[in-house]
Amino acid sequence: MPQTYAVGGVEESDFGLHASAVAYGGPQSALSHTTALDVYGLLPTSSTRSPRHITIPRTNRRPRGNELVAVHRKFCDNDELQRVRVRDGLPVVCVEQALVEAWPLVDPLDRPAPAVVAVRERQTTPQRVRQELASFPNLTGRAELVRLIELMDAGCRSWLEVFGVEAVLEHPSLPPTRGQVPVEIGGRMVYLDRLFDEEMVNVELDGHSFTRRSTGSGICDGTRR
Repeated sequence: MPQTYAVGGVEESDFGLHASAVAYGGPQSALSHTTALDVYGLLPTSSTRSPRHITIPRTNRRPRGNELVAVHRKFCDNDELQRVRVRDGLPVVCVEQALVEAWPLVDPLDRPAPAVVAVRERQTTPQRVRQELASFPNLTGRAELVRLIELMDAGCRSWLEVFGVEAVLEHPSLPPTRGQVPVEIGGRMVYLDRLFDEEMVNVELDGHSFTRRSTGSGICDGTRR
């Protein structure tokens, strides 16, 4: 990074590049956007790690961004600064801010994954993401993120569940379903993916690999198999 230095002969690492970006930003800077998602373990593998994104106070007119570091000016009071977390020794914006700010920077086909995984792993909740989104009225792709939050609120905890609910289970010919319904079986609590209450039918949606293609509607621009 400009004006930052490393010990010669030391292998370059993501941690080192993240740390140098923070050092370049100066006091009260924090990793943000897709770089923050990377630190939280939520960055889709197809997304690039360059440039590194940092957020600094609005009153700080230096440093300027370049091809290696994208500088964003947002922090303006102590309340926002108090939301900065420390992960792996690095200052990073809270996961909700990272999810919302990174949304336009991630490939549209990969955008749902970070939020769905963050909610499933209990790093955040749909309600907290919605509260963060309220501060971004002009966010690119905002309507799609609002829809994803609604689906997560309805119990979707995987990409396949998101697709299944939006593309199949919400069809007007089908009765309503509930997601992540707790049921005790044999003394153990399990959560049903999508339950048709009156019919007493549960639909489990599980899968690993998927193939995506444009469908031109909703947030599920693809199919999984």
